[in-house]
Amino acid sequence: KLESLILPASVEVVGAAAFSGCTSLTEVSFPESMKTIYDNAFLGCDGLKEVVLPKNLEMLRELAFAYCTGLEKVYIPSTVVSINVNTGFSPFNFCDKDLLLITDAEKRPEGWSPDFNVYHIGETETDDPAEGFLYLQVVYGSEIPQN
Repeated sequence: KLESLILPASVEVVGAAAFSGCTSLTEVSFPESMKTIYDNAFLGCDGLKEVVLPKNLEMLRELAFAYCTGLEKVYIPSTVVSINVNTGFSPFNFCDKDLLLITDAEKRPEGWSPDFNVYHIGETETDDPAEGFLYLQVVYGSEIPQN
């Protein structure tokens, strides 16, 4: 039933699966102190439409926003030094194909996996890990709104 979430300034980490399955969640406000969003943190939060990640965020882990099918825009600051895709799953797997990832970086920062913006469209497992995956659009060099 959680609809809105304002994380206090003392929070630096959103733990694994912390808000997973909160389908009624429509708004999240992150503090500038936020450093890491772990695996599956907001998995399945279908009500989210737009997410502005905080300007001091350093790490975005696998499947952090996976299955957030309502997401239309995610603002990712260039301060993020690591976007992990260790097991082949990006933070945005299984989201809508029209999800826009917007960053103030002029080009993909070095610590961001080249596959961080994939989403899965396939229905079955295949021998080719690239089969069934497409890439989300990334808009570089844009301003990040205030969170």
